[in-house]
Amino acid sequence: MDAVALYVESKLANAPFDKTKTGRVAAVEGKNLYTVEINGKLMTGVPTISATPFTVNQIVKVLIPENQYSNMYIIGQLQSNL
Repeated sequence: MDAVALYVESKLANAPFDKTKTGRVAAVEGKNLYTVEINGKLMTGVPTISATPFTVNQIVKVLIPENQYSNMYIIGQLQSNL
């Protein structure tokens, strides 16, 4: 990659916009709190806005508002028929 592409890529990685990631529930921590694996990293204490509880190994969608991983939350389960 050239220098401009590397610069743009590094800026976009930290830009303050919402991201949606696919993750796997690695552990149930308690009521509405989960450990979620995203891209091989375990994220603990992730809350959910879903009324339906999740189980270990379920595939979920996670929203990261304004690229702030400390504010991430599960928005729902990924349907198996997609």
